[in-house]
Amino acid sequence: MIELRHLHHALALHEHRNFARAAEALHLSQPALTRSIQMLEENMGCLLFLRARTGVEPTEAGLLMLKRARAIVGQADDLMREGSALRKTKVREVRVAAGPYAAHLVVAPTVARLLAADPRLRFDLRVDHWVKVFRMLKERRVDLAVCEASEIEDDELEVTPMRISRAYVAVRPGHPLAETGGALDFSRVLRWPLAITARLPPRVLTPLLAFQGKSTFVPSVHCEDIGVVRSIVKQSDAVGFFPLPLVRKELEWGELKLLEVEATWLHTQFAILRLKDRLTAKPVQSFIEEILNTDEMLAQTEEELSARFLPARRDEMARATPHINGTSITK
Repeated sequence: MIELRHLHHALALHEHRNFARAAEALHLSQPALTRSIQMLEENMGCLLFLRARTGVEPTEAGLLMLKRARAIVGQADDLMREGSALRKTKVREVRVAAGPYAAHLVVAPTVARLLAADPRLRFDLRVDHWVKVFRMLKERRVDLAVCEASEIEDDELEVTPMRISRAYVAVRPGHPLAETGGALDFSRVLRWPLAITARLPPRVLTPLLAFQGKSTFVPSVHCEDIGVVRSIVKQSDAVGFFPLPLVRKELEWGELKLLEVEATWLHTQFAILRLKDRLTAKPVQSFIEEILNTDEMLAQTEEELSARFLPARRDEMARATPHINGTSITK
């Protein structure tokens, strides 16, 4: 008979591609893990893993088993967590997957605020591009996902849309584009190296390809660490796309400068994603509510930053401020 622990062991072996590393992660001896995999293969009546130069690789039957194992283990985990919720046992861990922008913009501030209110809470946070985040949610490895959702359609999902937030084009001070007065055509921006932090959804990729007149788009730098991308843009002639709160410090310290570029399609389209068939524990529901609160607070932050650092908005605000005898009147 196949036992749940055998499936756990098989998933760990596939993740680490090595018996010794998988055994260490599972807190088992290597012989115990080997026996567990052998028992699983005997029960299934087929070979599931092969040893290769690159490590342990699943066979075709192994790949099928792993796909089913993820679903079974995920559902078993759900059952345990939902049982705790029904017994009113305090489930304090929240497992979240998020895209790079969403992780920095809304997830990190929300986690910080919740931990300040209740230090007993635990969070398992995973950051990756939206395609992998969506896969983690479908495989039940996380409780919810916060990511780009414009291309996701799935009847099994409960989707809570978030506010659409504009992304801005930023460069270092002294960049040739920063010395140009007035609005820039986006085709001029794309003549310079581009550094991005996320896999682009089609709604952003299509206009970029049209401006470039190409069928494929390959940025100069692609990295899921937003801090690395910011650093590269600050120290080179690379161009970056950023929601304003992500570069607040750099704008205030004069390390980055915004460009006046008309690109209404360059914006975030995040959503909170949940599987419909999962019971929502109280900490997870509280986290969702706090994410939405954070998103609303960011609207005011973005308005203030655009007024301060976007040339057109600065001029607009200056014209709108009454003056008497050369002195501006502020309330």
